[in-house]
Amino acid sequence: MRITIVISSLGCGGAEALTALMANDWAERGNEVTILTFNSPSERPFFALHSAVRLLALNLAAPSTGWLQALKRNVERVSKLRAAIRDSAPDVVVSCMERMNVYTILATRRSGVPVVLSEHSVPNVQDPGRIWRLGRRWLYPLATRLIVQTEGARDYFAPWIGRVPVVIPNAFILPSAGESRGRVETFGRIGAAGRLSPEKGFDRLLDAFSLVAARHPTVTLTIWGEGPERGRLERQAQSLGIQAQVRFAGVVRPLLDAMKSIDMLAVTSRYEGFGNVLVEAMSAGIPVVSFDCPHGPRAIVRDGVDGILVPNGDLSAFAAALDRLILDPKFRAQLGSRAQEGVQRFGMRVVMPAWDAVLQDVVSRSSDYECERTSSDRRPGDSSRA
Repeated sequence: MRITIVISSLGCGGAEALTALMANDWAERGNEVTILTFNSPSERPFFALHSAVRLLALNLAAPSTGWLQALKRNVERVSKLRAAIRDSAPDVVVSCMERMNVYTILATRRSGVPVVLSEHSVPNVQDPGRIWRLGRRWLYPLATRLIVQTEGARDYFAPWIGRVPVVIPNAFILPSAGESRGRVETFGRIGAAGRLSPEKGFDRLLDAFSLVAARHPTVTLTIWGEGPERGRLERQAQSLGIQAQVRFAGVVRPLLDAMKSIDMLAVTSRYEGFGNVLVEAMSAGIPVVSFDCPHGPRAIVRDGVDGILVPNGDLSAFAAALDRLILDPKFRAQLGSRAQEGVQRFGMRVVMPAWDAVLQDVVSRSSDYECERTSSDRRPGDSSRA
């Protein structure tokens, strides 16, 4: 099968990581995979790609300074994307993330190529802006399929796209259940990871951690990631008097290796499309505490079974959950062991067959439609082959 994937870039991010992982898997199994991005050809992808994956950067990411320039650039983007998709001669196009989904639907109109959209946002919380919100509303119903990561996203889109979206969680390369994560003898190392931006809620984490630090002065917090909020967060740690116990460690790769040095993971996001870092930590047997924010964590963590879910925004309850893990080694070990078992449902061997089934279905339906259309176009008595 010839698969063309459209995504804005292959920089550091959850959707980008998933795209690279899926592209590599499809290529490894003999499919012809092309990835089209809008970034500059000089920008190298953050994630390694299989040698058989073709990457084409269209150099269309330049920002606009006004509405007229934005209009012209968007017309150019659609035109060049249409040409690139046509040149890749795909059996199916897979588009990732809302803006690229809008561009892709416009670029493939009347092409006859089935288009599968992959939505990674929390649509009832994240507002892409009026133009993109309207574009999503008008154009998503024209897609062949819409893939979402959670039931919450499915319930949002289902009433107005004309069909029920398919729920497929993110895929991961997971260690075998029961595989040791290394040192487990300490109990005071808390970790967190993600882009240092408002939606990830690291300000909430620092507030909750200050309550824990007051009761456990030897406990530490390591935060992996970079972003626009770093300076403000560092100042917040200082104002709370916890700067000596908090370390901002920047971007690391692979994150899973770094997380093996912690005893528990804290997720205080205001919303999560899915929550990749939860799966990564749980796959290593690391106990997790997460706010039950829309929508990802509740699709991953079974509260009290393989992790702890805390009412969204309840800082005291979050600190209390961390306290419990610090003070109860038996409970910590129990959650870590069950976490490794629970996340096996997100492994490549489980998730990729669901994607394969969707692609095979839309391609076969497209082929059937094309055969019917060609047959109906023949003149009476025409015995030529389709």
